[in-house]
Amino acid sequence: MFTMSVNDEVTGGLSGIIRALAAGFADKAAINKAVGRAASQLTRKHLYKLANTRHRSGVALNFYEDAADSVSDKDLGGGVEITINKAGMAQRFYGGTVRAVNSTHLWIPLTGTEAEGKAPGEFDRLVPIINKATRKGVALRDGEALFALVEQVTQDPDPSVLPAADAYADAGRDALDAYLDSMMAKDVETRPFSKGAR
Repeated sequence: MFTMSVNDEVTGGLSGIIRALAAGFADKAAINKAVGRAASQLTRKHLYKLANTRHRSGVALNFYEDAADSVSDKDLGGGVEITINKAGMAQRFYGGTVRAVNSTHLWIPLTGTEAEGKAPGEFDRLVPIINKATRKGVALRDGEALFALVEQVTQDPDPSVLPAADAYADAGRDALDAYLDSMMAKDVETRPFSKGAR
């Protein structure tokens, strides 16, 4: 799961704008709803684009499509929180080391094999072979290597899995502009005409 707040840290002042505007309107929740919807839509659109450009054909699981489908937003009062409820999303964004938890080794599907995009449990007759000196190995089935076996993997951070902070700020400002336009339009529609108005 990956969670971030659209606030000063992310948008360079957007939450201050939201708070200032909210002070002038009774419905703070409506402002946050508009900004949250815009930030969620921006996040989904970005992840769907990655699903189309980074997903390898022949792999059943589309990580970024699943991530896009899991995006949600929450009103925090002075800002909004965007959550991507997809295991592995934070790992891709921040990077770091992944270690085997339930076994001695991570089983990584080898690219170009029938194991790509699948888990070891989906295969019968897998035979692990591990080099005692390097502690690395492979899992074979009928003589074909399907999985690499390693004790840990270190990934570099990849901030490109999310839109840039400027894009969130722009989306938030556009949402606020649209909200203000709709409020002004409602005010004009409901304001009574004065006597003698043409």
